[in-house]
Amino acid sequence: MSGQFANLQEYISSLPTNVTQNIYGHPASCLAIFRELPVLARTIIMRFICLPNSELTGQPQPISQGVASSWINPSHQNTYKNITRMLVKLGIWNEVGTDWQLDATFRNNLTGAIFGGTTNWLDETDSVSTPSERSIKKLEELNTYSSTRWDCVLQYLVNPDRGQITRDTIDVFVHAKLLKRNDDTSSASTDPYQITGTGFQFLLMNRRTQVWFFIINSLETRQQRGEDISEHLIFLFQLSFATFGKDYSCEKFSATKENFLQHLRELGLIWQKTRKIKRYFPTKLAIELASGLATTTYGEHGNDEIQSGFLVVETNYRVYAYTTSGLATTTYGEHGNDEIQSGFLVVETNYRVYAYTNNDLYLRITALFCKMLYRFPNMSVGLITRQSIRKALSNEISADLILNFLKSHAHPQMRKRLLENKPLIPTTISDQIRLWEMERDRIVDQEGMLYSQFNSANDFELIEKYAKDLNVLLWSNSQKRCVIVSKAGHEERKIKRYFPTKLAIELASGLATTTYGEHGNDEIQSGFLVVETNYRVYAYTNNDLYLRITALFCKMLYRFPNMSVGLITRQSIRKALSNEISADLILNFLKSHAHPQMRKRLLENKPLIPTTISDQIRLWEMERDRIVDQEGMLYSQFNSANDFELIEKYAKDLNVLLWSNSQKRCVIVSKAGHEEVKRFWKMQRPKGSND
Repeated sequence: MSGQFANLQEYISSLPTNVTQNIYGHPASCLAIFRELPVLARTIIMRFICLPNSELTGQPQPISQGVASSWINPSHQNTYKNITRMLVKLGIWNEVGTDWQLDATFRNNLTGAIFGGTTNWLDETDSVSTPSERSIKKLEELNTYSSTRWDCVLQYLVNPDRGQITRDTIDVFVHAKLLKRNDDTSSASTDPYQITGTGFQFLLMNRRTQVWFFIINSLETRQQRGEDISEHLIFLFQLSFATFGKDYSCEKFSATKENFLQHLRELGLIWQKTRKIKRYFPTKLAIELASGLATTTYGEHGNDEIQSGFLVVETNYRVYAYTTSGLATTTYGEHGNDEIQSGFLVVETNYRVYAYTNNDLYLRITALFCKMLYRFPNMSVGLITRQSIRKALSNEISADLILNFLKSHAHPQMRKRLLENKPLIPTTISDQIRLWEMERDRIVDQEGMLYSQFNSANDFELIEKYAKDLNVLLWSNSQKRCVIVSKAGHEERKIKRYFPTKLAIELASGLATTTYGEHGNDEIQSGFLVVETNYRVYAYTNNDLYLRITALFCKMLYRFPNMSVGLITRQSIRKALSNEISADLILNFLKSHAHPQMRKRLLENKPLIPTTISDQIRLWEMERDRIVDQEGMLYSQFNSANDFELIEKYAKDLNVLLWSNSQKRCVIVSKAGHEEVKRFWKMQRPKGSND
């Protein structure tokens, strides 16, 4: 999903410097960030920590960049460079001249975290309480609570019908573009929000990734409101070192921090009996949040049991995970959703979908693209229809997203199709869903300008070809002689292209006749072009630049060693003219680089370029000026010939007459002169008469 961060380092690097410095002011933050760094980065930082402070400044001892680089095997220097860039972005390393220096705040707090322990980070504000208040919450109840609360949040995303969640959570959904406002307000029962394609992708993520995505967007919304998010981040890092099943005090929390705590409570990251009881239990979602941010290479982040492998997959569809890491285990198994873990959807060729689950969230997701027919205990039936798919597509849920959901939650009976070399989803279904998606792209509206009433077929073909060359032609009809071009193509008929225009400027400035002689191109300096009356151009040169310039107004036919052949055509000249290369520029180029054999024509009192060629090039240039579009106002339906002649004469005198026809009694004046002609006409008409 766009706009999010793959791991903790990327997010911390994106924060302002003052926020990161506040974060580094607490040992929990430093240790949480440190343990998420790659192994090489952690090794380098540990070497810096063990160095004594400088005797002169009392700051961490700087190390020469060359010395630090010498610690790394030459074959891993590229990895080292990536590590240094990452540490600088994080603000952990500072470049002092040619030395590297560890940030003093980060060093001191990381040292305290490593050597001082982590037991008092959440208990330091603990208050005296009775044993009953501090009773240990059952682990199963905490897991069930966190799962229920998070499912409640996701259910609002699927079906935002009532106030199941707070305004803060809705704002986060909108900020993250998971929800958008519903434009259809025709019915009072219409939901104010609807899910987007990004929201549907969000539902397909695993739970830990969903929580990370949501928390980041929540912090961004709070930062926009002016809150100090460093306090919230430090609290999240502290929670990652909490003991699961143990309660902690929130008695001395600030109002902002208390509000954030209640937000986490709503998400299922915190359990608190009531707001009056100033104690809370972190759930596994909160404890594993900071340790589960790096979703790419776990081995680099210290999970050695994962690095060496821990999964065994058997043919009976069982998976054995030989690990105790909470990061590696799935959340669904912990929440008892075994039917989801094993897959619950069956899709048949008659477009029916059978969902073998009681999970409301997944049934609501399925209902986003299915027409639900029946619901029974442990099983529901839906139907994929054109209307249901089009409704999903209108909510930015693409065909790929729908098919990915069906595949990722396919029932084990469906997965047996793979053993028979059949697609997981029947081809009939997948193809039809894609066809319904393609239907929406059949009609596209574009704003354009109509050119019509051409005097001849040549004029029509001229404009049509010109529009095609500029790639602004939307539609044309040769029988009716109509051309529709895009609005942008109409308003900016001369589209400049960098490369041809650049060469044209070089051509006009005479660059070729000066600098190339200095570079030893004597064949160019003395001339290399031969132009014949059959419109063929022979270029006796291998210089790529001059061949490209020649190709700007010639259709190149052949290229041989030391010689190329081109043809001057109407199309090639018009293409050059569209790039602002005029006929004079073309003829000057041909003359200035004429071959010595061509120059002998001057001794015979003949023009250097055959008159047939030069005249035709100029005629093709003049063609472009035959049709000129001007915005004007039409005056018609005159009561008498005198009225027509009066307006025609007045428009001529003002020099605003664009066109007139005495038989049809029509006058077109320019838009600029319309108001003056209109004022004159009103003065000439008798009072009470109609215009």
